[in-house]
Amino acid sequence: MNKAIVTGATGLIASGVVEYLLDKNIQVIALGRSDIKASKIKHLSNRSNLKYLQLDMSEISSLPKLLEDICWKPDSDCVFYHFAWSGKNRLADGSVQDQFNNVTYSSTAVIVAKELACKKFINAGSQEERFIDRYLDSYWENQNYHSNMSIYGSAKVSARDMCLLMAYIKKIDYVHTRISVIIEESLQTKNYINSILKKILNQEKFDAPLNNQLFDFISKTECARLYYLIGNHGKNKHDYLLGSGNPMTLSKFFNEFSFKTNGKKIESLKVSESNNLILEKKDFSISDLTNVIGSKPSSINFNFINK
Repeated sequence: MNKAIVTGATGLIASGVVEYLLDKNIQVIALGRSDIKASKIKHLSNRSNLKYLQLDMSEISSLPKLLEDICWKPDSDCVFYHFAWSGKNRLADGSVQDQFNNVTYSSTAVIVAKELACKKFINAGSQEERFIDRYLDSYWENQNYHSNMSIYGSAKVSARDMCLLMAYIKKIDYVHTRISVIIEESLQTKNYINSILKKILNQEKFDAPLNNQLFDFISKTECARLYYLIGNHGKNKHDYLLGSGNPMTLSKFFNEFSFKTNGKKIESLKVSESNNLILEKKDFSISDLTNVIGSKPSSINFNFINK
């Protein structure tokens, strides 16, 4: 890989991928809805191997013409990374229409990637997909099934399947990835996980999480490195979970964080493991990932936290 196109480049994960690719001297076309000067990659704006195009995904079909206008030509070693996804105020909210617009944009992006002669299309999915897969397998008949992001998860599954089908029709390699819970080193992103981690650092009280399902966790930096390796080595029609391979409940994760940063665990988080697990540890296998990158992903090192 010597060139890459990255959609959703101003988002949490994609911004890290863009920076990592640039550091590897890869020429990057970054696409985003925001002005680069007000985005997570504004500090990269002067990099000579980066070209940023402000483009909404509803207009993704215009990308070939835009690249032609700036004389940027992909080659047979160019990888198309697709991260763009939007809800109303965040990735997982909004109406059914808001979420399923992303399905159309994603499948259209596959067509565009083929038109540009990219060698592979890498789609950024979510570990939430597995909850929806279980539901579609009638898992709810035997378990108390609940997912508070069902519309988001259903749209992600639909995008996965539509992209796979479109890639088959258009004859372009398709690589699917499922992203674990991302821990950003600066803890600046405003979400539930980061807000709790900040409270733990400050030794503030908070309500114990009600969700007792298993999740996997990975740092933003390590996630970016894995996407670079998958860009080079990811195989057609494979599905890679980007995680540690060591899933745990939110309560256990928060307790581990507290112990490693404050030297003590939190008494209020002594929550028993759920017997109603929709996903089991085997559902978080990273064997395919380790086989393709040749090693295990790095675990989160909590020493990066700046108190």
